[in-house]
Amino acid sequence: LAEPAALSPEASAFRPFAQMCAWLAHLVVTAVLPTEVRSEVLQAFKKLASACEELGQQPETAPCDPEGLCRLAMAVALVVRDEKGDFGTEALEGLARICVQRAMDEALHWRPQQLSVLASAYAAAEVPHEGLFRTIGMAAERHTALGNEWTTEQLLKLLHSGWQLGQLGALEKLLRSLHADAGLQRYVREAAARDLPLLFSVLVLINDLQMLEELLRSQREKLHSVSMQGLTTMLREWPQKEGGGPALAHTKATVVREAVAAAGRKAPSLAELQILVDAASEDSKALSRLTELAASPALLTSMPPVDTSWQELRTALDGLLAPFADAGVEVPRLEAACAARLVTAMERSPAEPRELATAILVLHENVFASMPIFIEAVAESLAKTRLPSKGLEAAEVRRLCTRLVRAAAKVGRGNANRGSGDQELDNWVDRLDRCVFDDGRPGSERRLDWLETQACKRFAPAAREALGSSWMTTLLIRSKRLAWTGGKTVSLNSPKPR
Repeated sequence: LAEPAALSPEASAFRPFAQMCAWLAHLVVTAVLPTEVRSEVLQAFKKLASACEELGQQPETAPCDPEGLCRLAMAVALVVRDEKGDFGTEALEGLARICVQRAMDEALHWRPQQLSVLASAYAAAEVPHEGLFRTIGMAAERHTALGNEWTTEQLLKLLHSGWQLGQLGALEKLLRSLHADAGLQRYVREAAARDLPLLFSVLVLINDLQMLEELLRSQREKLHSVSMQGLTTMLREWPQKEGGGPALAHTKATVVREAVAAAGRKAPSLAELQILVDAASEDSKALSRLTELAASPALLTSMPPVDTSWQELRTALDGLLAPFADAGVEVPRLEAACAARLVTAMERSPAEPRELATAILVLHENVFASMPIFIEAVAESLAKTRLPSKGLEAAEVRRLCTRLVRAAAKVGRGNANRGSGDQELDNWVDRLDRCVFDDGRPGSERRLDWLETQACKRFAPAAREALGSSWMTTLLIRSKRLAWTGGKTVSLNSPKPR
């Protein structure tokens, strides 16, 4: 970089220099380098990024060698992905400007391999440059029109990159050109599990529902290997009912089932959860699917960490509960896990009255009366703060107080003694109560860790596996004979909110 010739359009050193940068970047992200060495190398890449950014400001004087540009883009992208910072994005924007405004004027100078490498570089760095992908798409279409061969790896790498960045639409002309020449059928027949969501999106984009049905019918057994992201992407893009036949509707039920099963192994993001609940709500077995999803151990343990702010906690819990509430499904395990997380937060991090109120109010009113200790814990937390007397803040706190009073009245009248609707959960709570009182007298206290140790000896692993790492507090918050308010001790007293 100290020599201007390295990035000069006239110099023969540009391509080998770019290839060297790509190999060095690969070494940075795959090898364990001594701290001092890594620091020096990263400084060098920051200089490289600055140089690429400057090149992009004067694309008419920048080098245009396809191999050099795609390797330089990959070098910057690999380090950007590894560092996970803002560094390098402007450099990639600069290189894209060179490609769009000058370097790709002669499309056939770019081989399919170079086009796919360039696209995958931007996908690796998560830089969705629409202009670049449209230019790549035009160059790729020209190759296809002239009958130039694409390998499966090259084409799928290009399409995956566009799909990952939400730029598949920029490649639509290429896809329609391939489709017109029956060039997509081979990929449908030979699809790997990781390619199914991509090919699904491709066929939806070009509106070939017949081939879409063929894809889903012939590759149905591979759906269980598709990621949660892939499954929810398919559900989000699923054609409207009037556009597909019975086979497509039947396959959607299979995708929903596989997505619900996947959610049992790894919690979906809040956006994925909303898509999944919406799709499951339309399923013929909607109640069963939604109940299974809400009881997912992965979902129950996906609560925000203890150092989360109250605003973030409220957003996260609302994202977990709201989709099921909108679908009209009772989710006692998830509600208990959320309530236990709120009680822990109240104990560890006192909140302002409005912060507390807005977070607590994400729970449905009926939930309060089914968990008397939750009412008591919230009331005690409010009692320790100075409550606002006017304005929006006062209105939110007033709503919460009204809800607490109504729930406490139900508990007092004995209206809260019905089960949760989840017989297995109720049985676990009852067993926990009996386990505690077998070894302690009413009015005494026990440490939470002692209680968990004793319960582990008497409980089958089923409860722990079903409720996840917070299984003990999830059961305690449902108990009507034990009082746990978020701390390290449990009182052997029935909660009596009033």
